[in-house]
Amino acid sequence: MIEPLVVATLGNFATKLLSGKQTGITRVHGVEEETTIGGRRVLLYPLYHPAAALYTPRMLEVLQQDFARLPELLGRTVEVPEPEPLVLRGEPTVQLGLF
Repeated sequence: MIEPLVVATLGNFATKLLSGKQTGITRVHGVEEETTIGGRRVLLYPLYHPAAALYTPRMLEVLQQDFARLPELLGRTVEVPEPEPLVLRGEPTVQLGLF
């Protein structure tokens, strides 16, 4: 239902999880990369986690510069292939309760 053009990750964990790479946030922050997430082509845009500015005040300027690029990235076009139709196979899944 949601069809993002840009996915901005906040921090090291989210960046590594969605990029599938072990390169740390210090090396990749602010450098967009075209990738596939959930079968959709998007620009992955790694950012420092905003809490970093609380611990390191000069990080606030870096975060502001990186966030300022978001409108430019949203204006880009990413080649989006036609989605494949959803085909359910096997037994339907059952939602588990907490108790």
